[in-house]
Amino acid sequence: FNFVDDATLYKGGANNYTTGEEVYEGMQDMLDYWEAALRATGGAVAHEKSYWYLIDFKWVRGEWKYRTKTDLPGDLDLPQGNDRTRATVPRLDVTEARELLGIMVRPDGCESDQANHLLTKTRRWRDTIRTHHLRKSDAWYVLTHTIMRTIEYPLMATTLSRKQLTAVIS
Repeated sequence: FNFVDDATLYKGGANNYTTGEEVYEGMQDMLDYWEAALRATGGAVAHEKSYWYLIDFKWVRGEWKYRTKTDLPGDLDLPQGNDRTRATVPRLDVTEARELLGIMVRPDGCESDQANHLLTKTRRWRDTIRTHHLRKSDAWYVLTHTIMRTIEYPLMATTLSRKQLTAVIS
């Protein structure tokens, strides 16, 4: 998936019985192909913004659980810089969120990082606005055209609870 200069690459198995190990086998080739195609068109991978997940499950006492990096080890790397030395791309656990197009996303679907991200933004805005003396009409304009836009933008892509949103808004 691409949006402007951000891309998310996915590699899956041929069917529901494909193991994480089988998916991992083809990931380095896929990544090398993507990097070479990007480079050929004048682009480059931003290593500081790059990371990856390997998502697989195991059956534990009657429940599916995510496999961890310890359960399913592996590294991916990409060339970087003018000398094109290969550097390891950070691998994250499914419980670790990263910002993607302004939204804190993590594969296990937990929304707590997104709620905390918005809470941090609203508190920073609140602390900044408190130090200024604004007329009521100016304060309303600033509220509706700045921080409320920041809060509204990710809502369609999230499933925050009423309790989480109330904390953000208050």
